[in-house]
Order: sequence, then structure tokens, then C-alpha cells
Amino acid sequence: MTAMKVKWVLIFGLVLACLVPSPVLAKSIAWLPLDQGVQQARQKQRFVLVHFYADWCHDCHTMANEMNLTPALSQRLNQSFVTVRLPQKGKRQITYQGKVKTEAQLVRHFRPSGFPTLMFLSPDGQEIGKMSGYIAPAELAKLLDFVQSRAYQKMNFETYLKQAS
Repeated sequence: MTAMKVKWVLIFGLVLACLVPSPVLAKSIAWLPLDQGVQQARQKQRFVLVHFYADWCHDCHTMANEMNLTPALSQRLNQSFVTVRLPQKGKRQITYQGKVKTEAQLVRHFRPSGFPTLMFLSPDGQEIGKMSGYIAPAELAKLLDFVQSRAYQKMNFETYLKQAS
């Protein structure tokens, strides 16, 4: 290979590396089963983010990937929240509120209106609210602010967004 070709291959590789998000930059989110997540939330006094997903759901996978590949989001979720994933057809047995249920039964219990759905629980396990559909990283960051600031106790998310702008 000539020196000119080597130079172009290196330049192309460098440009490509800059354009592709690097999972090395973002630490993967520590997803837990619901029972462990609720227990950890109580111990650490953190909010719980529950991600309801289905294997067939493109937006579910896109959101999960974006959460992992957005360093500010993955770091914030790992440091300030307890994160739980509940698959639509999950078979794992979970003890929740003293009853043993499969993940699929828990999904039906919480009744997400579609996939993906994010649900927030207070540190003591009380449901705060749900949001269904794809949520872009920037909007998710605002949703995390809304929950952490406890603004949900005074207003809905739409009102919060209007006041924040």
C-alpha cells in the first residue's frame, strides 16, 4: 500500500470513529429486576425508572440504546435512579408486594398503554406516573428533572415543560 493510501485509510478511520457513538464513553445502565430495584430504591432513597418493553418493539430498543449511548443520561440514571426493565413476555418470577408473579404478569398489573412505556416509582415504591411512546434523550433528561425535583407533586409534565421554557 502506498503512503498516500495509508494516509487516506487513517483519515477515513478517524472520521468514522468520530461519527459513531462510542459505548466506551457511556457506562451501561445497571438494569435490575423489579423486586431488587424496589428494595435498592428504599435502601438508597432513589426514584425507580421502570422501562416496559417488548422484543418486537423497535422504539423500545432504540430508547434503551440511546439511554446507554448518551453518557450524561446513563451516568445520571446509574447515580441518581434505580433502573428496572420489565419485558412484555418475561417469564422470570418476581416477588412484588408479597406476591410472586412473572414479569409478564407484572406488566399486565401496571397496565402500560403501549411500548415503550417509562414508569416512575417513588423511593417507597408508590407509582408517580407513566409516559408511553418513544422519548428522545433531551426530553428524557427533562423528565428526569421533573421527577427528581418532585415537581410532579404540584403539576403535570406538560405544565412543567411550559414553565421551564
